[in-house]
Amino acid sequence: MNLGIPVELGGDNRLALTPQSVELLTEQGHTVFVEKGAGDKIHFFDEKYEAAGATILYSHEEVFGRSDVVIKTERLMPEELAFVRQEQIILAFHHLAISDKETVDTLVEKKATVLGYELIEDSEGELPVLYPTSEIAGQMSIQIASECMKIPRGGKGIQIGGIPGVPPAVVVIIGAGTVGKNACMAALGAGAHVIMLDKDICRLRDIERLFKKAPVTAIATRKSIEKAIALADVVIGSILIKGEKSPHVVTKDMLQLMKKGSLIIDLSIDQGGCFETSH
Repeated sequence: MNLGIPVELGGDNRLALTPQSVELLTEQGHTVFVEKGAGDKIHFFDEKYEAAGATILYSHEEVFGRSDVVIKTERLMPEELAFVRQEQIILAFHHLAISDKETVDTLVEKKATVLGYELIEDSEGELPVLYPTSEIAGQMSIQIASECMKIPRGGKGIQIGGIPGVPPAVVVIIGAGTVGKNACMAALGAGAHVIMLDKDICRLRDIERLFKKAPVTAIATRKSIEKAIALADVVIGSILIKGEKSPHVVTKDMLQLMKKGSLIIDLSIDQGGCFETSH
């Protein structure tokens, strides 16, 4: 089978297959095409892919044109729709729940087989492909918060963990799934005061056991969310409903309760965002 790895046009630094993965596929007799420079940002240079048995192609259109299966990371960009062939297989984080009508209509018209990584489940209903990216996103959210809270970035100029005599930042996390759990771990590790909200009491019990009651937990209702975000220096949204658009659990009116200079990080944005003002 001919497999193709194009450059990610949307600016995503991730790449779907490493040279080691390509080597496993070529050893099994598959042909792998990699667009020139696809892995440069993450130091998977062309020569590494060539050493793994891949063939380097020099245009985006050629990768789509010669591949039975296109293996991407992020969703198809509008300019890529014209390159999709009839009955081609496209793998990516498609997030079709929030895709525009043109994208869906084009894929249906071309009878493309679309496999969304975010919907691949194992026998226990878990999401094994999405899981590691959720772990990364949760942990990175606190690094990003630390940077964005600096005065040159428009923040309040406070430390996540505080210093002696100065209390730590209040980090509110809405959603106690994989993303929220990892954001909680990173925030506690940085010394923050963490408030975790979720509708699932079992998840909140797990959070309390895992972190030995370090975070404050609460059932997520409109009132509890309003109370928490009014205290927050950082609010992290981490809600996922499989295959569906994320609900807006924080409305535009509720944002008026937040302190001036506080920060929002919406990690549900790939499914539409869980803050009403996210786009």
